[in-house]
Amino acid sequence: MTRNMYFRLITALLLASALTACEDEDIVQSNGSHAASNAFWAQYDFVLGENSYMTRVSYEDDKVSLFEEGDEIGVYVVNDEGNLVSGETYNSNVHYVVRNATHLENNEQRQVLLPFNPNEAVNKNPAYHYVLYYPYDADMTLNRLKDYTHSVATDQGEAGAFEASDLLWCYYTPPAGSTEAYEVAFDHAMAQIVVLLGGIYMPGENQASAVQLLNMSVQATDINMVQPGGTSFSYTTSNTKVKEIGAWWFEKGSTDDLLQYRACIPAQTIGAGEPLVRIHFNSATYKDYKINTELQLKPGHTYTLTLSKEGITEIEINDDDTWVLDVLDPETGRPVGLLCREYLRYQPQITTMSGIDVVTGTEVAGGKKAISSQAWVFYNLQSDGQTPELSKGTVLRFIYDIHINSGTEGALHTIYDVWPAPHSKNGGNHQGLFTPEHGFGWVPSPTPASNGEEYGISSSEIEDLTTIRVPDGQSQDFVVNYAREKNYYMHGGTITWDNSDKINDFTPLAENAPTNDVAKAFAHIAIDADGNASVSYSGVLGTGIWDIEGKKIGVLRKRYLIDKRKNKDGVEETTKYPLVKIGYNQFWISKAFSATTLRDGTELPCFNVKGNPDAESINERKPAKTDYTSHVSTNGDLNMGYIYPHEQNVETDKNTTTNYDPYNDPEEMAGPHGTEWENQQGSEWMGRTSNYIPRPLYNKLAIDANGFLPNAQEGYYEYVIPTSNEFISMIEYLGSYFAGKLFTRAASTTIHAKQNAYKKYTALMRGEFYDSNSVFCSNICGFNLRMSGYEAHQTQMSNGNVLGRSTAIILKSKANVADNSVSYITFESYSPWSDKGYVGFFEDKGYNYGGVTPNAHTQFFAQVRLFMRFKHPTAGGASITTSTRSVSVSAPAESRNVYIPIQAID
Repeated sequence: MTRNMYFRLITALLLASALTACEDEDIVQSNGSHAASNAFWAQYDFVLGENSYMTRVSYEDDKVSLFEEGDEIGVYVVNDEGNLVSGETYNSNVHYVVRNATHLENNEQRQVLLPFNPNEAVNKNPAYHYVLYYPYDADMTLNRLKDYTHSVATDQGEAGAFEASDLLWCYYTPPAGSTEAYEVAFDHAMAQIVVLLGGIYMPGENQASAVQLLNMSVQATDINMVQPGGTSFSYTTSNTKVKEIGAWWFEKGSTDDLLQYRACIPAQTIGAGEPLVRIHFNSATYKDYKINTELQLKPGHTYTLTLSKEGITEIEINDDDTWVLDVLDPETGRPVGLLCREYLRYQPQITTMSGIDVVTGTEVAGGKKAISSQAWVFYNLQSDGQTPELSKGTVLRFIYDIHINSGTEGALHTIYDVWPAPHSKNGGNHQGLFTPEHGFGWVPSPTPASNGEEYGISSSEIEDLTTIRVPDGQSQDFVVNYAREKNYYMHGGTITWDNSDKINDFTPLAENAPTNDVAKAFAHIAIDADGNASVSYSGVLGTGIWDIEGKKIGVLRKRYLIDKRKNKDGVEETTKYPLVKIGYNQFWISKAFSATTLRDGTELPCFNVKGNPDAESINERKPAKTDYTSHVSTNGDLNMGYIYPHEQNVETDKNTTTNYDPYNDPEEMAGPHGTEWENQQGSEWMGRTSNYIPRPLYNKLAIDANGFLPNAQEGYYEYVIPTSNEFISMIEYLGSYFAGKLFTRAASTTIHAKQNAYKKYTALMRGEFYDSNSVFCSNICGFNLRMSGYEAHQTQMSNGNVLGRSTAIILKSKANVADNSVSYITFESYSPWSDKGYVGFFEDKGYNYGGVTPNAHTQFFAQVRLFMRFKHPTAGGASITTSTRSVSVSAPAESRNVYIPIQAID
C-alpha cells in the first residue's frame, strides 16, 4: 500500500506558507470611497484604493504590494459605449505618475496619480468612465487597448522584467453625482505563479536563477481593457509555448526560511502530468516537477506551488516560528478554523499551584487521563466566520510529552537522569524538562559520546531498548523495563475550557481512536461540501488536495501579531511577531517587542551611551553604560525610553575580556552567526544554530505612552500589554515549574560547551544562561524566554549580577497601584524549578519609594511581551457547530489564491 506522508502534521503544516500571494481577493475594481471622501483627497484626479494591494509592482513583503513612486500610468476617458468622450482635449492616453502624498492635518498617507505634465490632465465628471493601465506605453491607442496583445518576459529575473510582464488595468465609474476623490483599484490581466522552496529543496547555489517554468505560452491576444474586471474577463492565449521561462527570485519578504519565486504568465491550461517547474539545485543538478490534475489558470489569480518528496511541501514549524495557524478552504481561501501548537496541561488531581504534574496518559481520579504535552489543537470558527470558538478544541495530534527530572546525582542514574547533547548534568543537583515524542519514554542513548557522558534521547529513536549502557567508569549495564512506544489513544479527543485559563475536561474519542502512527501520518483538517471543518485521519488521494472521503484538505496560513508604525523618518514599517497560545485566550508573542518609535513615528530615546567607533580603547568604542542625566524631566522623572542590554569586562573564549554593548556594536546587534557550537572534535552535537537578536528594554513611561501599543489589524481581536493579573492567569495555567516551561531550550545551561571555551561573552551573544546551576528547559509552551537581563536604578547590569543570569518582563500597572511604582516579574537562572507558585517572582508595585527616590520607577527597564486575545472567544459554550459561517453573514468575493501541490517527475 502506498503511504502518502502528506498527513504528517508537520508535513501538512508546510502549506502554512502557501498563502504568500498578494491579497488579490480584497479589492476587485472597487468604487468605494473610504477615507478618500474628503476635500483634501478630492483635489487629486485619482487616489489609489486604501486597501488596493493588488498591484505586483513593488513588494513590501510576501503578501502586500504597492506601486512605486514614479511608476507611469496611462489614462483614457470613455463614454458608456467605450468611445472617447467628445469635447475633452485630454482624453486619450493621458500620462500620469504615482506619487506619495500626506494629509498634514491627520498625517494620513496615500498614493495618488498626478499628471506627468501639469497642463495635461483629465477632467473629472461622474458621467464619464475612466480606463487606466500599467505599464505606460507612449504608442498606446484606444483601439489597441480594446484589442491588446501582451507578451511576458521569458526571463523575469532580469531587472524590470517581472513588472513589465504584469499587465494591470482599471475600469472606473464614479458614483453618480459624486464630487469626492476618485479612488481606483487595479486588476491583473495575467495569472501569477508563485513557487516556494524550503528544507531540502533549497538551491545550494545560483539561487537567483534556480526556478524555471516549463512549456508555457508567453503571449495573450484579444485583451479588452475597456471593460470591468471579474470572472467574465477573458482573452486568447497563443498555442506557441516557450520551453523555459525564468522566474523572479523574490527574497525580500519571504518568511519562514523559504525562498519565493514569481512569474506572470497568460491564463492557460496546464495538462496533468506535464513538466511544470524545474528546480536547479546547483550548476549540474536539476529536477522537474508536475501536477497530477489538469489546471485552468485564470486571469488575476495567483497559484502557489509547494513541493516535497510526496508532492506536498514539507517543512517543520520550529521553536522560533509562530505556533498559531489559520486553516483555510483550499478552493475559496476562506478561513474555517484555527490550529494551534500549544502546551496542554490537564491535571484534574491537582488543586493547588504547587502540585507536581504527572505525565500524559496517566490515569488519575475519576478515570481521567492527565495531560502534560505539546499538541496540535483545532478550534472551529464561530458564526462570524473569523473568531475561533475557544471553549472547545479537538486534539489533532499530540506531539511531545513533558517529562520532569528533579533529583540528585546517584551511583546509578535513573532513566530520566540524562540530558540531550550537548547538555550534561553537573554537580549534586540537576533538574530539567524534556520532550520525548508522544507515547515514547526519555531514555539514555545506547551510544555515549566520546567524552564518556551518557546523553538522553526519545526512545522513538532507539530500536532496541533491552540493554542500555551506563556512563564509563561504572561497572555494570542495566536492563530498562520500558516499552519503546505506548499508545494512549488520545489523539482526536476534545478539550473544553471553563472560559478561563484552565482546561475543564478532556474526553478521548469513544471509538476508532487513532494510534500514534496513524495520527502522525494522516492527521488533517477535512472540509465537507457545506464548508464544515473537522479533524480527520482518513487516507489521502494522490493529489494531496482531497481525502478518500471526498473532503477537501485545509491549508494553513501562519498568523502573527502585526505591528504597523512609522519609523523616525516617517515611513511606515511592518513587523510580524510569532504567536503561541498559552491557556484559554492568550496568544503571546514569542519574541520580545522591539519598536523604537511610537505608532506615529515619535522617536523613543535610547539611554545607552554612544561610543566612538574609531577610538583605540574598548571602553571608548563600546562603553557599555547608560546615561540618564540628559533625559530627566522637570519633576525628576526619567523620560520615556529604552536601553539595550550591556555589560563590561566580559570573558571571551580567547581568555581576554571585552564589553558587551550591542548599541555600539553592529555584529552584536545582528545576533550570532553560524552555529551555536562550532565543530569540536569528537562532538555528536555540533551544528545547532542560534538566531538570537538583542531586544530593547523599556521603562514604565514608554509602555504607558499613547501610541506604544500596536493597533489590532481587525476589530474582532485586540492587542494587550499584560498586567500582573493577566500574567498570573497564564502562569497558573502552566502550573508547577511554570518558569521552566517559559524558557527556550536555547537558554539552557551547557556545561560541556563551557568547558570547551564557551565563555560568558558567547552566552550573552546568544541570550543564554551563564550560571553554575544545572538546568535544562525544553521550550514547553513556546514563550522562548531568554536571559536578556534588566536594569534598575540601584542594579546596573554592568556589575555582572543580572545579564546572563536573570531576565524581567515589565507589566502594565493595575489601577490601585501608586503612580511612582512599576509592576514586573523577574526570572532568575535558579528559579525555574520552584514548585511553590509564584512567590518571589512578582513585584506588583516595585520601586515605590515615595519621597525618598520618587523617580526610581522610571529607571527600571525590562523587556515587553504583548499578547493577542479575541474579544468574544466563545459563542455560548462548547456546543458550537462546525459551520464556518452563518447565512446571515455575507460571503466574501471569490478568492484569487489557489494552492497546488506538485510532484517530482521520476
